[in-house]
Amino acid sequence: MNKPLKVSLTAVLLWSVAVVPATTITFMATADAAHAKSDNAGGKGNGGGNSGKSNSGKSANAGGKTSATTSSGSVAKGKSDTARSNGSDPVGKMVDRLLGRDKAKMVRTKTTTRKVAAKRSTVVAKSQKPASRPEKGPMHPSNLGNMNGALNANVNAVLAHIKNGNTNGPVGHLAALAVANVNAEGAQEIIDLKEDFVDLQEALDGTPYETVAEYYEALDGVEPIVIEDIDNKIAALDDAVASQDALDAALADSPYATEEDYLDAVAGGADPIPAVDSAISNLMDPVVAQDELDMALSDNGYEGDTALADYEVDREGVEGIEEIAEVSDAIGALGGDVEARTDITEEEPSDEAVAGAEDDIAAQTDAEIAILDYWNKNEDADPEITEEEQALLDKLNERLAAEEEAIKAAVGTDEPDVMDEESDGEDVAQCDDGDESCAPEDEIAAVVE
Repeated sequence: MNKPLKVSLTAVLLWSVAVVPATTITFMATADAAHAKSDNAGGKGNGGGNSGKSNSGKSANAGGKTSATTSSGSVAKGKSDTARSNGSDPVGKMVDRLLGRDKAKMVRTKTTTRKVAAKRSTVVAKSQKPASRPEKGPMHPSNLGNMNGALNANVNAVLAHIKNGNTNGPVGHLAALAVANVNAEGAQEIIDLKEDFVDLQEALDGTPYETVAEYYEALDGVEPIVIEDIDNKIAALDDAVASQDALDAALADSPYATEEDYLDAVAGGADPIPAVDSAISNLMDPVVAQDELDMALSDNGYEGDTALADYEVDREGVEGIEEIAEVSDAIGALGGDVEARTDITEEEPSDEAVAGAEDDIAAQTDAEIAILDYWNKNEDADPEITEEEQALLDKLNERLAAEEEAIKAAVGTDEPDVMDEESDGEDVAQCDDGDESCAPEDEIAAVVE
């Protein structure tokens, strides 16, 4: 409040107390209103026009921190009451006592409503860790180096290298592998087939049988074979031999050495001997009986000195043997069926065919090793093929398999393709050892139509 205003107010108040108390109340209301207006004006100045205070953050209304309203609705009056109650305005205290306000203040409760700015909750978002990039595998272009040129080569470039016999550069090495693959096709089957025949022979060598047929016969055994004609001839021969033995025994008991001696003596008047006469009457010629037996054996398929022995074996029969696993497995590997007793169906490859197949397999291996040695990203010195090396070979072979028919046609062609003279047989797009990634050969030395 300005000092002139306070002096004027004091004079008025003193006069009002002495003359008309009611008027004092009226003047007090007028004074309060002026004070409130003054304070409100100041508040408006702080909140709106006084940009310096507003910017400094000192104005409560502008800052939005606190807004106070009294029961009378005047912020300025609340501040004035507070000042007078704190003893900072002695004139105000005197007026309060004269008007009885000091007691009213003790009874009246001032209600103050504070508008508290909503507390802002600052949530700091947790920073997300950037997703890690997937690890580059061995077949990533950055890890392939000059093999990018082989994996991404135009098929026409590969075919041109094949026809020209060019094995330079990434595509040339791929072409060499393609030719080796074609030549080695079926080679391993020939080698494996030869091994199967070796296995069968080794299995039979451990048995009494030389062939698959003999093995089957041994498995089946021999059923007893009885031929009546042969048996009768055998019996007749036995009887003939027995009659001869009976005569020999009778003569042994007589004074005669032979049948002729006995017959001559009886013819000369000697007395007959009944035992000798009986043996002579029952005598059968063993020689005749043997001839008849030999003829019967021959008629039934038994020949030679062992004819009778062979027939006797068949007549007794032979029990079949138990199956030999090694022999049966070897027969099955070659197309035979032991249960059905069928022979093998495969044909044993010649030694020359096996040697050629082995050479083709070796050439294929050499082509693979040449690629791995040429690969500028391959630092492995171990002769054993690593997983990464095998992965590369698998990818290259997969690439070639997709063009199998065209490659076979190119391998069978003797006429070379025309190469770019500037390339001199080399790949147009060469891969430098320092490159992280080698681009495929977009320009090729020769194009196969």
